[in-house]
Formats: sequence, C-alpha cells, structure tokens
Amino acid sequence: MGFSVYFVCETDKEERADELMRGSVGALYDRHVGEGKLTSWGWNEQILGGEYRRLATMTAEDEATLLRERSAIIDEMFYGDEPDPDAVELSSICGPHQDYIWEIRHEKP
Repeated sequence: MGFSVYFVCETDKEERADELMRGSVGALYDRHVGEGKLTSWGWNEQILGGEYRRLATMTAEDEATLLRERSAIIDEMFYGDEPDPDAVELSSICGPHQDYIWEIRHEKP
C-alpha cells in the first residue's frame, strides 16, 4: 500500500523544504524504514505542472500498517514532548496538501 501527500509549497522556500527532508525529517522516515515498519519513503520535486510542487510518499505492507506508521510519524513530529522545529518549519513552507492512499498493483524493485 502507498500513501502520497501532494504539497503546495511557497516557491521561494522550496529549497529549504528539500534541505529539511534531507535532514532530520527524512531521518525520521529512514528510521521507520530501517525498523521494518515502512517499506519505503520518498520526497519528489515537480518540474512542470500545477500547484502541487512537492510529493511525499511512503509504502507499507498493508493499509493498517501504513496508517499506523503515518500517525506515529505525525505524532513524533508535532505532538511529542517538544514539536520537531524542522517539521514545524517544513509544515509552514509546504502546508496545503492533498492525501491519497494507493493500492500498488505493479511495482518493479
């Protein structure tokens, strides 16, 4: 199963959003993959198209795991003892979004 979040970002701050994903925010996703909770994650840049300029993706073995891990990541970023300042900054740059869950029927490694 796959989860996609299509973001509308402030165009003058997109490079900073990319830095945050390469840093501590991405490290959180890496940890969930490393622990076997997620099977993959990605951060993609739109080159040509409409208002959705960045795409965050994650995959898991099944829908229940995918939703549980998504909730765990959001909780860790925003609702723990201290919100992660990098996640808060990323959210301020790329706030408006659309979420989708996909059943992946064909994927090559």
